[in-house]
Amino acid sequence: MMGVSGLNAYAAPDEDKLGKGAGYPTGNSDTMYQQRYRVGSFSGTDQIYPFVVTRRGDHINNLRRAASEPAITYLMDGKTYSIDDYLARFPVTGLLIVKNGEILVERYQYDRKDTHRFLSKSMAKSITSLALGIALSEGKIRSLDDKAADYVTELAGFAYGETSLRDLLRMSSGVRFDESYATGSDLANFSWIGRNHGQLEGLKRFNERTAAPGERFHYATTETVVLGLVIRAATGRALADYVSEKIWQPMGAESDAHWNVDAKGVERMGGWFNAVLRDYGRLGLLLANDGELDGRQILPKEYLIEATSWARHPPQF
Repeated sequence: MMGVSGLNAYAAPDEDKLGKGAGYPTGNSDTMYQQRYRVGSFSGTDQIYPFVVTRRGDHINNLRRAASEPAITYLMDGKTYSIDDYLARFPVTGLLIVKNGEILVERYQYDRKDTHRFLSKSMAKSITSLALGIALSEGKIRSLDDKAADYVTELAGFAYGETSLRDLLRMSSGVRFDESYATGSDLANFSWIGRNHGQLEGLKRFNERTAAPGERFHYATTETVVLGLVIRAATGRALADYVSEKIWQPMGAESDAHWNVDAKGVERMGGWFNAVLRDYGRLGLLLANDGELDGRQILPKEYLIEATSWARHPPQF
């Protein structure tokens, strides 16, 4: 597809604070979250951390593009705003609006382009969940009521290992874990252990339950990491390769994606998947269409409905 210009007639907010004068520099593992490094770092993690590739296939699902950008508006505090207003107010690096397979809006700011791979943050958790659903539909995972240690034997005897896949998907293991971004938090410590010793080792460090499995929802990146390790064990393949074959290539991605890895070369499943904006759009369209594309069921429909229908889950979820 043709490249899309990121030039706009207005200044994006906080350009100078976000590093414009230095060309939006990429930081390192210590500085990437600092304001002047965020733009460069969140679209360039392959310059900070090692990664593996989720490869695109030969076929690209070419998204149609509207002949002209429609006049899209939204209301806030009783006032009407446009897309230009939105981008002038908020520090958005890339904005894509797709409807019925047609691109209505595609904009970039802060010198980002359509070739930049943007960090997914916790959207990577959904990609990991989709891969688990596929492995389940293929019989590589027998049941969501299996325990994680049934597949990842190294977690036998540990709290996460003795938790069912269903409870991990609901983030209801009951394991104590502080999902905050403060220095010294459980999440910060887990990330450090993963980068230096591997995520599996990090999971073993959190072994105390504050609630019974399935009793309550508590957001924790570690729960998705356990699921990612289960997929790797059940399929005998790297998660990046499995996602490439089962999702990225069938949906017609236009670019390879990058997945940052830990000290053992294992994908950091909780939030380190990186892709170009239009490929995120393709994935969104696939989900909106119940996992089907051009008459082919790529994602298991029943699993998607189970995952997204509130009526199929206990009240606490």
